[in-house]
Amino acid sequence: MPSSVLDVRAGIRFLRRQGVHDIALVGHSIGSAVVLKAAQAERRSVRAVISLSSLKLGARDLEDLGGACACLFIHGKQDAILPARFSAQLFGFAPEPKRIRILPNAGHRLSEARPVVRREILSWLDAHLGPNGRA
Repeated sequence: MPSSVLDVRAGIRFLRRQGVHDIALVGHSIGSAVVLKAAQAERRSVRAVISLSSLKLGARDLEDLGGACACLFIHGKQDAILPARFSAQLFGFAPEPKRIRILPNAGHRLSEARPVVRREILSWLDAHLGPNGRA
């Protein structure tokens, strides 16, 4: 996973060189741990993180994000791979602003709730990166 975090950080540096300074990261499953770690390292640029079907790696490190990064956690209650309590634990450590959605009929891939997931993600991005967002 450390090399994956370095890859995301390289992408963030590329975007900054292109003039993009407010960045959102989205990760699913192990990718959620990757983007959360990258957000911690790149606090100057990452304004929002969306963690789908999260691992609970680095939960206590989330406190280091301060209030600059808005964290959204989405998890399926029927996830047979990673229990929804992992996202709940991460949510507990994340600073405000934060939101969690445990979707009752969704599994690990969240495909059963695709329209809800899409709506949640777009709403979160609009609120925290959009023209009316705080970022």
